[in-house]
Amino acid sequence: MKWLNLIFIGLLLSCQPGDVSDQKQKKVEQKPVVHQKQNNIESTRAYLEREREQIKAFMDTNQYHWKNTGMGMFYTLLDSSNSNQTAKDGQTVTFSYATLSLNGDLYYSSQETGNRSLRLGKQDAELGLHDALKLIHLGDKALFILPSHLAFGVAGDQKRIPPRAPLLYEIEIIAIN
Repeated sequence: MKWLNLIFIGLLLSCQPGDVSDQKQKKVEQKPVVHQKQNNIESTRAYLEREREQIKAFMDTNQYHWKNTGMGMFYTLLDSSNSNQTAKDGQTVTFSYATLSLNGDLYYSSQETGNRSLRLGKQDAELGLHDALKLIHLGDKALFILPSHLAFGVAGDQKRIPPRAPLLYEIEIIAIN
């Protein structure tokens, strides 16, 4: 019976939380995680600043009259139609487009894939694209600069568009239904 009691006590002690040295080790392990999060925040801020500089440099070399939407997106009207019709949430917009990098590399276009249709506010697409399509009238043609957080974000599109890429969209609205 004594042996049985000793085994039972041994099992109980083995189930106890670790000693003080284990707890100290856990605290030490947490510090690098906090430090890593801080480094991630700092590197993200640095990236966003570089991206803003890249967008500004692009706008400076392309002397259009760029309008700021207040969300980091910029646009300029290339061709204006006589229409006053603009798209609203819930409507489907059909448009021709070209998606490019700021240095001119073509990622996608209507010539390759056909025109796109997007139901505003209801369909999954680049966040900035929904807003862009609401800014211009039926028949208008415009250029939009979408920072990465309004385009495909930190992951890119997993095909052609790289992670954290600001994009240039050339868009012409063909129909609003």
